[in-house]
Amino acid sequence: MRKLLPLFLLSYFIAISFFSYGQSKFVTLDKELIELNKERLFNGSVLVAKNGVIIYQKNVGYADIEHAVPIVTNTKFELASISKTFTAILILQLVESGKINLEAKVSEYIPEFTRSDAGQITIHNLLSHTSGIQDFVGLNYDFASWTRKEFLEGLQETPINFKAGTQFQYASSTYILLRFIIEKVTGKTYETNLKEHILKIANMTNSGIIHNHQIIVNRASGYINTGENYQNALPIANHEIFIGASSIYSTAQDLLKFDQALYTEKLLKQNEKDLMYTIVQPPYGYGWFISEDSVKGKILSHGGDIFGYTTLIERRLKSKIVIIILGNLQSIDREKIVHILDKALN
Repeated sequence: MRKLLPLFLLSYFIAISFFSYGQSKFVTLDKELIELNKERLFNGSVLVAKNGVIIYQKNVGYADIEHAVPIVTNTKFELASISKTFTAILILQLVESGKINLEAKVSEYIPEFTRSDAGQITIHNLLSHTSGIQDFVGLNYDFASWTRKEFLEGLQETPINFKAGTQFQYASSTYILLRFIIEKVTGKTYETNLKEHILKIANMTNSGIIHNHQIIVNRASGYINTGENYQNALPIANHEIFIGASSIYSTAQDLLKFDQALYTEKLLKQNEKDLMYTIVQPPYGYGWFISEDSVKGKILSHGGDIFGYTTLIERRLKSKIVIIILGNLQSIDREKIVHILDKALN
């Protein structure tokens, strides 16, 4: 035992040394995030985990500025376009079970989608943003009054930007169509599919769908920075029509559970994950922006921006590091925060 004691002590002091060094880096990181908050450039929750273990988490600012309610671990944020990754998974689950064919025409599932120049648009095109369908900005309807019927009529009347499959152009409209297809094929609402086939399986107990006028306990309010102060962001007029492309809420820790579930075959088999993680037209696959880094390897990410909220999930498959940024402030500089985090990780 006496011979082993010096080795044990050496190991102990090395561990303490690394812990202190790591802690000092994170203290600096804390200060940088707090400084961004003072400058009204960040308000939200940041989480970094490796192999499913949280190595850094920081909540900065207020969930409700008017009542000085601080952001805490279970504060819920609108995910905005991160929601698209969930929609892609639900579609690929139906592909896996043989209920959907990726090369099938959209009109096979949505009979109202009959325009002649859209005849070749497939499920594959919708998932990969290669359909040529315009984003919401091209549709001349008031979001507050949109119904499924009006949305589809808007698509019928709006020109296609390019021939399907020839280009990448991000369009949230396509993920609303995917939601309609999920509901048509399953006979269940998108919300029911989400709960049964993703949230319940991944044990995401603090996540769900946002409905118009719904009270969600511990939800962060959305704000914008005027340059001199905060002000309330415009409320989203119609969450219902955005379902599929947006309208999911979650917490940083629930998104970590989501990340970890994707390393298993609980949500998707490997074949479907390979499809999802393959670039169709740069920089997008199915529900993820995809990039390759000489050091970090393959990186899957998706951000979200909507009235009063800015979000990001970045998954580094080689190191199994995930970075999650959930903010209740419009136009947060996510790249700057990732850069700050990288300084602490390196």
